Amino acid sequence: MVLGALDAQVNAAAIASGMVASTTDYISLHRGRSQSALQNGQDGVHVAEAWSRALDGLLTSLFAASSALLRQPASGSKHPAFEPTLVAVGSYGRGRVALRSDVDLVLLAPELSCRDGACSHTQAFAEFLLYPLWDSGLEVGHTIQTEAGFLAHALSDLKMATALLDTKIVAGSAGPLASLQTAFAQALAQDEALRRRLLEALAEEVSQRHQRFGDSAFLLEPQLKLARGGLRDADVISWAGHIRWGARGTRRLVAAGAIRESEHLAVRQAADFTWHLRQLIHAMGRMRNDRLSFEDQESIGLRLGFGTSPAEAAERMMQVYYRHAKIVAESCERLLSRALDTTTADTRWELVRDLGTGLKLRTDGVRLKLYVEGGASETLTAAQTLEVVEVARMRPLPLGATLRDALARAWHAESVIAELRESSQAHAVFLQILIARTPAVFARGTLLREVHDLGFITAVVPEFVPLVGKVHFDVYHTYTVDEHSVRALDWLHQLMSGAEAAALPRTTELAAKMADDHVLALGVLFHDIGKNAGREHPEVGAVMAETICPRLGLGAEETAAVAWLVRFHLQLYHWAMRRDVTDPETASEVRAVIPSRGVLDRLFLLTLCDLATTSEKALTPWKLELLTAFYDQASRFLCPDIEEADSETWQARVLAGLPTDIARWVEALIARGGATTLEIFGRIRHRREHADLLICSTSPRGLLPAIAADLEASGVNIVGARSWYDPAAVARRDRSVESTKQRFDLLTVNERSGECWTKERLAEVEAALHATLGAGEMPVLVRARRRMLEVSPPLMRRRLPPIEPRISFERTQRGEAAIIEVRAADSAGLLARLTRVFAEHGLEITYSAVATDGNKVTDVFYVRALAGEFPSDTKVSALCAELRAVL
Repeated sequence: MVLGALDAQVNAAAIASGMVASTTDYISLHRGRSQSALQNGQDGVHVAEAWSRALDGLLTSLFAASSALLRQPASGSKHPAFEPTLVAVGSYGRGRVALRSDVDLVLLAPELSCRDGACSHTQAFAEFLLYPLWDSGLEVGHTIQTEAGFLAHALSDLKMATALLDTKIVAGSAGPLASLQTAFAQALAQDEALRRRLLEALAEEVSQRHQRFGDSAFLLEPQLKLARGGLRDADVISWAGHIRWGARGTRRLVAAGAIRESEHLAVRQAADFTWHLRQLIHAMGRMRNDRLSFEDQESIGLRLGFGTSPAEAAERMMQVYYRHAKIVAESCERLLSRALDTTTADTRWELVRDLGTGLKLRTDGVRLKLYVEGGASETLTAAQTLEVVEVARMRPLPLGATLRDALARAWHAESVIAELRESSQAHAVFLQILIARTPAVFARGTLLREVHDLGFITAVVPEFVPLVGKVHFDVYHTYTVDEHSVRALDWLHQLMSGAEAAALPRTTELAAKMADDHVLALGVLFHDIGKNAGREHPEVGAVMAETICPRLGLGAEETAAVAWLVRFHLQLYHWAMRRDVTDPETASEVRAVIPSRGVLDRLFLLTLCDLATTSEKALTPWKLELLTAFYDQASRFLCPDIEEADSETWQARVLAGLPTDIARWVEALIARGGATTLEIFGRIRHRREHADLLICSTSPRGLLPAIAADLEASGVNIVGARSWYDPAAVARRDRSVESTKQRFDLLTVNERSGECWTKERLAEVEAALHATLGAGEMPVLVRARRRMLEVSPPLMRRRLPPIEPRISFERTQRGEAAIIEVRAADSAGLLARLTRVFAEHGLEITYSAVATDGNKVTDVFYVRALAGEFPSDTKVSALCAELRAVL
């Protein structure tokens, strides 16, 4: 330790020990005051500023103590003692420090050579100053710099440049820092290449950070500091303004003409709100955490008075947060783009379209820019915004900052909104955007997402306004309602363009046939339009669609088709997860609801788009199989004379798990004397392997309870399951053969240990299943596939909300069977426990579907009595009580 170089008469260790105790008490006192202030309703920004001032007092005292102790030169040094300058950087340099944030410092030392030991004095000074802070638990980052070294780093490194932009003197002589700031400001003013290099590096940092922490301002558990629309984006506004215009802070950017007064006020209000949320998170925890989790949303929402129930308070608070985050994100992107535009020569631009009133669209082949002649106003009319959209659709290029800004202001202006809502041209452009498959070259990706981000959709369709920032407060959804709806339509465009052809060849082919179907596009965009109504949103949304579509110019038939899709957009998923496709009642229900094969095609694509954009993990291979299998069977219900597919397609249907085709496949395999084990290994697409086990038996009771128990006992997790009887026997309704007909259990499993499957391990599982089946049973067919489970980086993992167990019971129309649905938190052995209860009550599982979503499982069972009539309501209540007991 360098402190050992101090004069021997000074007991540095004793002094340091006393300073640690005093520092700890000081930090505890002021942090406690800050937490109390927050609990008493004080604004988080004021608390951050007060905490910063408390740090000033602490560091000033420590600096004075260090200076007094180290006035003599270090032992053996040829240089006189000196006093460095203590400089605050980062959030501390800006005068706002979150309660659990790091405190970043720079010790600015004189220009002395370190060869003769002069640096030992600076190091001793730093250690004596900082060790009490570290030992008291305060996270402090520091560096020792000379003026020349700091300036050189700032001119070449973005991190050091932004550190220098956010500095304030804490203690020591103010001269060195003032000299350094002046030199850096002069370098920026005189060197255009330096400004552009730093701005480009800043734009790249923003892009990479958003990719890592969230490229949407509408994530359900946002990272308040680093995600898009977070506090770091607000910092970037200040940094970019300082680099380009020499203006520190948004207030000075207004004076420089870089932003408007209204934008300055909106950004400041938005950042202050996010600051308050961040301070509350820090106050509730003992360690730094900037992610706004579900639990935090509920508790903070209640504390801030956004509602009386946790869910209501969280949803309302998050809607406010998302609107603020959107303001910050858009302002950051516009200012960065504007700053880069102003560092580029304007001679390379060529005219694309003259919009009139002194406004022109120009391009350099890389982006579109709004050029303003003379003293013309940047304000766009409604008709001019439509011209811009048409140009961007026909010639997709990123929009320049001034153009994006002008569009956003126009589409939020009441006069423009009123004109667009009455304009048939605006409606035609709107419908054209919905079916346009543009490349993702815009700031927000596709043209659809770009114009929604700027406000076009809400300008044309006022019913979409309540969805902006509306939270899906559940375990499944990653995005807000508006973001999810727009992404769903974008995913449909991906299907139509062939982007998913490798993974979804049949679906891609189907989507390509419906490339210009604006009925389907409107159905996808509006499927959650009634989300404010809660559980009844499909019906409410359908009624809303019946009002919106005629206003957009659709006829009665097309309006009815869109409303039908909105009303039944959950139906296909509901059937696939809860209905036995071999049951004649299911066929009757499908024919009663779906009028034609074309409507089924639209519903199938809408369902996939909805599920695929719920979250990155929602459209699992298992759910895709269930949906595809039900779609194929429903197609046969609606078109019983449909031509038999070729052998390749038929094999694909077998592997997708369609009951009818699996039965035919097994029958053919046995007739040929095929092997008892069939292994199909596909390409590796996932980090954890899942295996599909197809078990055929003739047990009258079914073997699912025993099979589930065996697999769970051997360390195998069941993450998906379906069970059914030979569809041919069921279709005949021949009770005499039901005791000998084939039964199928298709299970999706993985190793509880997380290990990959091997042939030896599959053989062990098969042997265990054969032992359970007993002699004389049908063969076990083992199909192993390697699938991907999207594994999020540790920083992106979500803490999932608790799952309330729920059991629902519904008798079939004939009353001889029932559908029992169980929703609960996932746990090892759950399926085995549930199926054992059914067996103990003398109930046979004729069909089952099991799916796992995050920490939630949904198990659906078709059950009926093995002997006699189905149990009475009293016995059913007892059954449900036992099921709840095992959850």
